[in-house]
Amino acid sequence: ITALGRFDHTKGEHLILCELKLIIEFPHGHTIPIPSATVTHSNTPVAGGDSKVSVT
Repeated sequence: ITALGRFDHTKGEHLILCELKLIIEFPHGHTIPIPSATVTHSNTPVAGGDSKVSVT
């Protein structure tokens, strides 16, 4: 997963890995390899005025 856009990763857009019970700050421009077929993942909302795109 790669996070792209303009957002403050300390205020929102955290990566949630459900089975691992982890919530991770995920800055824009960073990539994290996860087995998305076996690990359910989602994101917290971005703050107002921010934008975000992810590539999986």
